[in-house]
Amino acid sequence: MPSNPKLITYRNEKYLNFIRSKGCLICGGKAQAHHVRRQYWGSGVSQTSHDYCTIPLCYECHSPEAEKELNVERIIIDNLMEYLEKVRKERKGKDAAEIRKAIENALSDSESWGPGEAIEND
Repeated sequence: MPSNPKLITYRNEKYLNFIRSKGCLICGGKAQAHHVRRQYWGSGVSQTSHDYCTIPLCYECHSPEAEKELNVERIIIDNLMEYLEKVRKERKGKDAAEIRKAIENALSDSESWGPGEAIEND
């Protein structure tokens, strides 16, 4: 194993669409998913952070400088919680054991995910 392995970067297009649907946090315009770059969140030199570390910003406001005006950590957590609640409601017919098993299977397969690979998850 390399002494400094590359972190896995998690991708989820459905989550990015959810973020884009919220509108820009600064001006309310049409949002893009702005990846907040923090090394401890999986970003690095020429590596974007996880899709789960995104906030909605428009093209004009889409910059690291805009992050300084916002509590990005709190926004990311709030967005994740809102998204998880949305997914939970959509999966209303499934019982908790079935969902837990699906999560365990996904986590056990995570060793095979490469950085930047698209991962189909809800």
